[in-house]
This record gives sequence, structure tokens and C-alpha cells, in this order.
Amino acid sequence: MSHGSNSNDPSGGVVSTRTMEMAVALALMVVGAIVMIASLRLGAGWSPSIGPQSGYFPFYVSLIMFLASGAMPLARYRAAGLVVGILASVWVVYTRYVKRYW
Repeated sequence: MSHGSNSNDPSGGVVSTRTMEMAVALALMVVGAIVMIASLRLGAGWSPSIGPQSGYFPFYVSLIMFLASGAMPLARYRAAGLVVGILASVWVVYTRYVKRYW
């Protein structure tokens, strides 16, 4: 007898594995976006006289987190509509916050 869970078995749990993967990926994307916006407010640039500003490293760490979390839904669902929607949302965040604060 096997006591392990099978992700293909729909009767194995309340929520499917795919649903939880998507929920965690979206939650990490939200956290990454919040940290990026907060670090842009602190200053995420590079000052020639003193080096990195206080939000420089948190911005890039959260950007990597955002992109890595976004890769899972893109890999799971390769539908063109979803890819365009995610790219459009990244563009909106970039144009509203990155260009404004950087």
C-alpha cells in the first residue's frame, strides 16, 4: 500500500496540486511586487559618489523573486492570452513605478 499522495488523483485532497502551485506563485509575485515598489521609494539607483542606494539590492532580489515566481504559471499554462496578460501587467508595473521612481 502506498501512503504517498498522487497529484493526478482528484479525490486525494480538497485542493489540487496545480491550484496550490498557482496560489503560491501568485502570492510570491505579489510579495515581490510590493518589495520592488517599496525599494523604489527608498531609492533603487546607483549613486556615483556613494554607490548603491538603500533600495538597490532589495529591488533586484525582489525582481528575481517576481520573475522566478512568474515562470511557473508561464510554464504551466503556455496559452498566448495568459502570456500576453502577464507581460502586460509587468509592463504596467514598470511604466507606473520603475520609470517614475528611478
